[in-house]
Amino acid sequence: ARLAAAGEGSARNAFELSFEYSGFVATAVHAFLAAEELEGQVDLVVSHGQTIGHAPAAGWTAQIGDGGALAARLGLPVLWNLRSADIALGGQGAPLVPAADRLLFSRRLDAVALLNIGGVANVTALPPAERGAAPEAEDAGPGNCLLDHWCRQAAGVDFDEGGMLALAGSVDEARAVALADACRPSALGESLDYRPPRREALIAAHVDGLSAADGCATLARVTARLAAEAVLRACGRAGLVGDAAPRELLVAGGGAHNAAMLRYLQEEMGERWTVRALGRGAGARDGIPPDAREAACFAALGWLWLHGKPGAVQEVTGASREAMLGSLALP
Repeated sequence: ARLAAAGEGSARNAFELSFEYSGFVATAVHAFLAAEELEGQVDLVVSHGQTIGHAPAAGWTAQIGDGGALAARLGLPVLWNLRSADIALGGQGAPLVPAADRLLFSRRLDAVALLNIGGVANVTALPPAERGAAPEAEDAGPGNCLLDHWCRQAAGVDFDEGGMLALAGSVDEARAVALADACRPSALGESLDYRPPRREALIAAHVDGLSAADGCATLARVTARLAAEAVLRACGRAGLVGDAAPRELLVAGGGAHNAAMLRYLQEEMGERWTVRALGRGAGARDGIPPDAREAACFAALGWLWLHGKPGAVQEVTGASREAMLGSLALP
């Protein structure tokens, strides 16, 4: 709750929370390195922080989590402030993951489509590496944020574990159409606002009155429909159509554990596509679990920085040129 309200409070409260959050992250990193027996083997920590405000049109973005404090607590270099350089060059500062996706997931001869279903869903379309073409990417819609909000409101649980509620319910198609229209971005690159007041308004207008299960089914269908539309748009811009289109849609994030979401995605994408969770399924070559995809991508952004390579894709963010991303804090 304090994180959700940080962007609306005083500057002093935001700075206090930023240093408190840095301590929380440091504790988590120490625990992770100890559990994985990686102490003494890390060259760089990459920390995105928690976004409390993002207004690229006005030329600014704000994430709490102070890199200097984190570096001091960890005794390790920290790369942070990842979005500012792109925004200073006229970009949206988002999405950040396409350059990392290209590094981690591109294949020499095959196109790849990735969908991350976190709070907000986002898509990356990767042309075959031998083409040397830029990836395409966009935000795809509400991801899990509306579904999780509904679960807390209607079922008293934090999320629909495994999609079991949705699978027990039925989609209200008329409401799904109306909600998808309300959530669909009007323009490529439009910032998607799903902060609590917006979530509450969408739920009240389009989902209230349904049973908990039917609401989950309807919301999962909307997420899948908007995501499928975004996948096809991104592939189209990348020239990945017809025989050149990807054969698989690799799904990461919390939504990859939702069986209803995966079923609806398969239905929306059609028989030509195989929809599966990242790192799972026959012939999986990805090697990264669905919950680790974004963490792996930020680690990849650190690798790009260490090797003097740009971390944002100009064609995706709209910046005037590509730039190395991040500020380095030394311990």
